[in-house]
Amino acid sequence: MPTKINDRESFLIPLGKHLAILRKEQGLTQAELAHSINISQQVYASYETGVKRITVSRLPKLAACLDVSVDELLGLPMQKKRGPQSKLEKQIREIEKLPSQKKKFISEFLATTLAS
Repeated sequence: MPTKINDRESFLIPLGKHLAILRKEQGLTQAELAHSINISQQVYASYETGVKRITVSRLPKLAACLDVSVDELLGLPMQKKRGPQSKLEKQIREIEKLPSQKKKFISEFLATTLAS
């Protein structure tokens, strides 16, 4: 069964580490995220440790909860458009790097501004 070990080491463990980073960036606990996708905290923890595979049907909801695309969730490189980035695109990339509280503040500010 070397294939299963290689899959775990080459894909599942790195994916689990990536999930943990994305979850923490959103300021979520394992229990909170697990509840959002209707699984137990123990099952979600096994995803982060690379013990269990994530079912394909859970990927879109998990990605949505973590505010990323499924491609980003899986660690695939993002498709880049040709040409220079607009100023707004650059600002969005910088906002994505901020802690969740600052993102929330900016989101609320934009919602208020756009509503008026």
